[in-house]
Amino acid sequence: MFKIPFRKAPADLELKVRHIDVDLRSALTKNRYWCQQDAVTSHFFNALQTVFPLGERFFLDAVRDAMPLVEQEMLSDDFKQDIKRFMHQEGAHYQAHDDWNRALIALGYDKIEAFNQTQNKMRRFVKKHAPITARIWGAASLEHLTAALAYLFTYQRPDLMEQAEDPVKAVFLYHALEELEHKAVCYDLSLLFSKNYLLRVSTLINGALYLMFIVRRRHIYLLQQDGLWNWPNRLKAWRLIWGRRGLVPSSLVYFFRFFKPGFHPWDHDERADFHARYQAVLGHLESAGEV
Repeated sequence: MFKIPFRKAPADLELKVRHIDVDLRSALTKNRYWCQQDAVTSHFFNALQTVFPLGERFFLDAVRDAMPLVEQEMLSDDFKQDIKRFMHQEGAHYQAHDDWNRALIALGYDKIEAFNQTQNKMRRFVKKHAPITARIWGAASLEHLTAALAYLFTYQRPDLMEQAEDPVKAVFLYHALEELEHKAVCYDLSLLFSKNYLLRVSTLINGALYLMFIVRRRHIYLLQQDGLWNWPNRLKAWRLIWGRRGLVPSSLVYFFRFFKPGFHPWDHDERADFHARYQAVLGHLESAGEV
């Protein structure tokens, strides 16, 4: 029995720490437009994933700094195990997406390094100056945004991954699967620090705006480097993100769940539908190894 009454993890929940061995440099050298054979769409996801490594370090920082402040008797053994496996999963994600960044840099997108240095300065500033309550809720809200990818790929825009190429597709689906599994870990930990509604929703809004800003800059840069930031592609980028079936409108239902009073990430369980849609790829990932 859980010792924290607000924890709603499914009885069959198991956080698996998978390791996949993918030569992303070769894959992206062969085809950097791996998503629908389209530069605008592929570079959006290339840009999005460039923020993941330092985002995952932010999550790990917040959880590591929060744990010594929590009365350990408040945590069940199962929750402690989930926290441990969450940190292993995020560490593996860091490595996979850092490899992706290095592959893009090797292709000539040198400015990614400068973007990441700026992002890292912001991470260190927040770690030093922001209170742990704001940081752990920041991690919980950004985890909600990353889990939204699995919702998007499962229900709203499955074409994005169904028409993408392996092995790059496999890396994205691997990340999305594990984000679903651990989507409530930071949230449950945050509730031990504060149940303030305004704090919860404000961290989500701030996180979403920050993410949109830095991803847009990187998306434009990648297209500019390929000589493709022209008016037709600007329009295509706008439609991809804001159009009727765009990424933002398609994710709004999931995004606004966070605003519901009494919300909990496990009010909805997308795992079965995600597995059903991507069974072939996930079967390969499940055999890739676990620690």
